[in-house]
Amino acid sequence: ESHYILAQTFADKLLEDDVEIAFKELKLVDEGDEDEDSLAAKEFTEEAKAKFAEWKLEVCKNIEEGCKKGFSVRQTWLVFNGAIHLWNLYLPVLRLPDFQMKIVHESRSAFKMCFDSMNQLLPEGVFDPEKPDYNLSSKINIFANLGAANAKILEYDNHNNEA
Repeated sequence: ESHYILAQTFADKLLEDDVEIAFKELKLVDEGDEDEDSLAAKEFTEEAKAKFAEWKLEVCKNIEEGCKKGFSVRQTWLVFNGAIHLWNLYLPVLRLPDFQMKIVHESRSAFKMCFDSMNQLLPEGVFDPEKPDYNLSSKINIFANLGAANAKILEYDNHNNEA
């Protein structure tokens, strides 16, 4: 869980500077109340751009690491929390029809790790009569959505057999 908190901390730092988390290119958050001129007028130094790229990488690394650790101790809830964090942070880019071309490259391994871990742990959590899962419909929903996104990413990267 601490890895997810770290990921959220780096995401919050990006958002404080009005920088979108999920886009590989530097893109400002579209608040809807700013016009194009004010968005274009905000310029960043090369140092700031490098810092933002590092923070985007830290978001991905921490979600992936949290998911790995959750999977290693067979904690379905930890794996699904990581997937939900990833989904929520990346939703602005995932809404786009061509998101595969715009997404932070380092996020690909986090998407794969979350999906593969969910895929292996979901049956354990679903079919355990000793512990009924009251969040099953939510888990299946995030599993399906993340799986579809992961498949599109893999297909875009020419990993068609994995998709």
